[in-house]
Amino acid sequence: MTAFLISGILFCSIHDGVFAPSSISYLFGSLIYSSLYLYSKSIIPSMVIHGLHNLVFVLMGLP
Repeated sequence: MTAFLISGILFCSIHDGVFAPSSISYLFGSLIYSSLYLYSKSIIPSMVIHGLHNLVFVLMGLP
C-alpha cells in the first residue's frame, strides 16, 4: 500500500502538481492502475486503460 501511495503521489505531481485540486482524481486513477498491475502482473493493461481514458477525453473535446 505504501508503494501504491508513493507512486500515486508521483503520478499526481507529474500531471498537475501535488496540491492541485485535480490531484484526488489522479491519485484515484493511479491506485486503479496500480491495482490492475498487481492483479495482472503486467503493465500493459494499465497502459491500455490509461490510453483509452485519454482517448475518451480527447474525443469529448472535438467539435
